Amino acid sequence: MVITMLKNEKNIAFSLIEIAMVLIIIGILVTGITQGSNLISRSKLTMAVKLTNSAEITSIKDLSFWLEASSQRSFVDDGTNNLIENGDKVANWLNFDLRSSNPTKFSAIQGDETKQPTYVRKAINKLPALLFEAVDDQEMAINYSNGDNHRRFTIFSVVQRIEDGDENDVSGIVTQMGEGGFSLEGAVAADRWDLNLVDTLDAEFAASASDFDENPVIISLWRNDGIARIYKNGDLKDSKTGDFKISGTNDKVINIGSSAAAGSYFNGYIAEVIYFSRNLKNSERKVVEEYLANKYDIGLI
Repeated sequence: MVITMLKNEKNIAFSLIEIAMVLIIIGILVTGITQGSNLISRSKLTMAVKLTNSAEITSIKDLSFWLEASSQRSFVDDGTNNLIENGDKVANWLNFDLRSSNPTKFSAIQGDETKQPTYVRKAINKLPALLFEAVDDQEMAINYSNGDNHRRFTIFSVVQRIEDGDENDVSGIVTQMGEGGFSLEGAVAADRWDLNLVDTLDAEFAASASDFDENPVIISLWRNDGIARIYKNGDLKDSKTGDFKISGTNDKVINIGSSAAAGSYFNGYIAEVIYFSRNLKNSERKVVEEYLANKYDIGLI
């Protein structure tokens, strides 16, 4: 009886030692996996920054402003040590144009902390982006006019919608209000991306792309006076012609994260916005889209 009890206690002791060893091994594996994941994430971010710094975008004529979220210099002026961290509110999204000696020129600004978007380090395919949460007046403003009432432009954006009960029926991403204005919007009920152009009579003219879903996308907008085109991941989705007789001057403010329609704020991530003040050639457009696709691991069609 005593011998049997000793044997059982010995078996229990060995079992506890084995369990402890298994737990230690699991802990080592989890730590290794976590460290490995962090290493991969850092490597991906480093590569994204290198792609950004070496991009051919600045060699394309008429680049007006370039907002991107992977580099610290997109949020911090040179000469400071205050690095942006995950979860920080963003007051200034600096123009990344490498030719510019003044990064605050044509930067996106939001002075009210309660309305500022949030910097998320691992957002679109594990790369940084700004999170907009469909909050009233949560938008960033750029004091910019291209001098042509936006008759001609090419705009690129990398965005990812977050679908939940708080989003608006219309989700505005990039908007310029006023006569001759434009807006890139996501129409929730219609399940599409819309490029809206507004003339002096407030008549809207839209080119659309289907599937306003939660996948990260590259949306490219192209306008040459009365012709409007919208591309999704490099694929032309719609091209239409309208008669726009624009007179006077329009609002010089471009909003990021909202629409011209009242209460139409975006719910999701915006990682990059690039604006050219003319309609780019197809070859030039493809250069920009290929850069964005390589950087964010988004397949072009």
